[in-house]
Amino acid sequence: MARELQPDLLLSCISLKSLSGLELTTAVKRELPRIKVFIGSVQGDREQGAPSAGADALIANPMSSNEFQRKVDLLLLRSAPR
Repeated sequence: MARELQPDLLLSCISLKSLSGLELTTAVKRELPRIKVFIGSVQGDREQGAPSAGADALIANPMSSNEFQRKVDLLLLRSAPR
């Protein structure tokens, strides 16, 4: 779906049923490196793999909507063409 839609941002949970969010992130970043990936997690011990999988940001739940918006804005601003 990411290939087809070419989003600017992909939000994934670290725990998915068919494959892990880390595996998904690795695959997306390999094929579509310009897409920014946020991984959400409530499992602190598994969060450490997010950077090595290529995640651009980690969302530790719970997080306020203001904090989430701030993280999205900062990430997209950093990646905007200058």
